[in-house]
Amino acid sequence: MQTRSNASLINSFNSVLHPDNNLFFVPYQTYHRQQVHRTLLNRHNNKRQHPLRVDQALQDLQYLFPSATVHARNKLDMSVDVAKTFANVPKFAEDGSNYTIFSTRITLAIRAAKGSFALTRVPNPVQQDEVEKDEQLLNAIVSLLPDKVFRKFLKKDKTFVMLEALKAHYDIKSTASVAITEAHLFMIECKNDKHFDKTLDEIEQTKERLDDLGHAINDASYISAIVKATPKAFQSIIDSSTNAIDTYNLINPVAPRRLTPTMLLTALREGHSKHNLLNPVKKSEQANYANNNSNSGKEGGSGRGGGRGRGRGRGGRGGRGRGSNQDSAYSERKCYNCGGKGHYSKMCPSPKRDQANEATTDAKGKEEDKKKKDDKSKDTKPQQQQQQAQSAFIEEITDETAWSAQTDQHIRIDAFDSGASLHLTPEKERLLNIRSCNPVSIRAANGSTFQANLEGELNLVIPNGNNRSVIPLRNVKYAPAMHSTLISISKLDADGYKVLIGNNRLTISSLSGKFLGSIERFNDIYATHWHGHCASLADTAFSVEKLSLSDIHRRLGHVNYGYLRKMIRDGKLVGMALDETRSEEEECVPCVLAKIRHTPIPHQRQSELATAFGDRFHMDIWGPAKVRASGHGLYALTIVDDATRWLQMSVMQRKSDSFARYVAWQMFLKTNFGITIKQLQSDNDGAFLLSEFKSYLESMGTEQRLTVHDTPQQNGVAECTHGMIF
Repeated sequence: MQTRSNASLINSFNSVLHPDNNLFFVPYQTYHRQQVHRTLLNRHNNKRQHPLRVDQALQDLQYLFPSATVHARNKLDMSVDVAKTFANVPKFAEDGSNYTIFSTRITLAIRAAKGSFALTRVPNPVQQDEVEKDEQLLNAIVSLLPDKVFRKFLKKDKTFVMLEALKAHYDIKSTASVAITEAHLFMIECKNDKHFDKTLDEIEQTKERLDDLGHAINDASYISAIVKATPKAFQSIIDSSTNAIDTYNLINPVAPRRLTPTMLLTALREGHSKHNLLNPVKKSEQANYANNNSNSGKEGGSGRGGGRGRGRGRGGRGGRGRGSNQDSAYSERKCYNCGGKGHYSKMCPSPKRDQANEATTDAKGKEEDKKKKDDKSKDTKPQQQQQQAQSAFIEEITDETAWSAQTDQHIRIDAFDSGASLHLTPEKERLLNIRSCNPVSIRAANGSTFQANLEGELNLVIPNGNNRSVIPLRNVKYAPAMHSTLISISKLDADGYKVLIGNNRLTISSLSGKFLGSIERFNDIYATHWHGHCASLADTAFSVEKLSLSDIHRRLGHVNYGYLRKMIRDGKLVGMALDETRSEEEECVPCVLAKIRHTPIPHQRQSELATAFGDRFHMDIWGPAKVRASGHGLYALTIVDDATRWLQMSVMQRKSDSFARYVAWQMFLKTNFGITIKQLQSDNDGAFLLSEFKSYLESMGTEQRLTVHDTPQQNGVAECTHGMIF
């Protein structure tokens, strides 16, 4: 076979490349002519392409010349390095929302490309390597900018100048976006208990948006946002989770645990699923919810006949339903007894008025008011010298979750305020030796005023480790308009107590230095929260409810009796005590049911395999995933044919989408193969137990086969598929 010399081969190859690449080779072996010409022919049409393509040609030639030495100018290696380091940097968003992440990744890419000088200065024009490197870095950054953004910085011809311009334009916007997004996180509320899962999705999406902006919030703040958005129907889940963690830490003090946002979100989602399963949403309620969320004639609409007519709005006529929001309509109800809003006269707590004598009373009242005005104009001496008590705390009560608990009669709050000049309480039953006093006009920071004309003594209870201390307070004013009991720090100082604030705690000690107790800061407020219905908080310190051992067992979440007795012996049972006359270990029915055993599940298949495609399908839902897929998918619906093991998988954002995905799959089989599914086997997931799902299966003639509760082994085909894929 004919051959060519090495020099001839190199000349032919150099003729294919761009002359600026300035490549030369030193091979010392001869190869077949057809092999070399085939390589050159493949590269002939790409001789002026990107340097990466030239680099590929070099690799091909090195394959033909394994012992050859290839030399190239440094700028080729530099361009390849820059292209590789910027390959994984995401594109810049048009609105600049991802500037923080983009800036961080650009900085890391520049350092990896050995161009750190571009982060602090422009290139030195004397050093040609820096100039070339700066041009390559600038080209890589510009390629990541959208056209809309790039037009603003057309004249920025240096990498350092470009980075500074982007920082000046988008860093302030990013800071504002962080503040707005974080504020939105703490303002999320759930308006419908049955759609609480959508509220949790919004919370998680807002948290992810903060992470994308480069702003990380701690777990305590994240949990506070979740608790604030949780409606009352699910507050018991939060209490149960907290009690479970506390009980575990009491039993295992060496390795304590803490409640994480992921644990709390998982518990709330499970509780919401069970709540909806036990309280299914009616079709009419689903229609009303969909109509309320749409913009077709619902916004700003008014209803005929007390809000139950056809809603009218900007979008035209709406469907039948309430013309206005039910809560707003309820708040507009007027009481004809007291004149207030939000309730009817039959539910009014005020004393009933005598309507027959109402007109006469009003007439007499007007005459008396006129006489009083005349007397005041004549008498220049003030009748009473009123005191003024200012409080900067009253306006600061903004946490609805914490302070709305006052109305529940189960939680009492004592707040410590350095801006209050008097001790104030709305709870008259806590005061001792109640007596009249000169009326005190209490002015809040928002300008509103209310009166206090009674005072007394109050025994203040503060936590002191596992015990409690009692501080007697004098001249505590009775102010029924207050939200909670307000403790004046200045009055404590005047009574001889030392108050020290630091390390997120407020510490109180006597004048001699004896430690009395400390209060932890909660939501930027130093306050104590007490549970119970006792007449005074002083009784709470000394009166502990005595319960039977079985009652304590149930209240603490069905803890083992042995653990309970150990907690009682060690003095770790707080807030309750054991009644020694009822200390027997009664049989707990829920615990027995939870420990019921079942017969062993066989390892071999019991039923016969289906013989034809479509005779039997196995279905299950996988998720939620730890990371959202493209399209924000968190769940996957898997459908496996029993005969052929045909797998159909659909990614979903919510578990409730499974019904629509199954209907689409059935229609696909019907249209393309003329097949109707005969049997559908799945577990007892709530998405498969919906009335709509069952009705559809009955209409199609499909038999639904459900496994035993909490027995995934009986749905082994679908579960095994999850194990192989995920």
